[in-house]
Amino acid sequence: MFLKPSFVAILASLASVEVANAWFRLPCAQPMVQERVDPIIAPGQISQHLHSIHGGNAFSMNL
Repeated sequence: MFLKPSFVAILASLASVEVANAWFRLPCAQPMVQERVDPIIAPGQISQHLHSIHGGNAFSMNL
C-alpha cells in the first residue's frame, strides 16, 4: 500500500503532538471586580471559573 507524502507528513505531525495543560495568570494588585462570569463560554450563566477584571466597564454576563 502506498501513502501520499502529504498524508505521511500529517500522520508524523499528529504522532508528535503532546497533551497540553495550559493556563496563565497575570499578577495584578487591585482588580476592579472578581466575578464568576464568562460571557463567551457561558453567556447569561454563572461560570465554573473566576475572572478578575482590571479594566473596562462593559464586562457582563452577556456579550
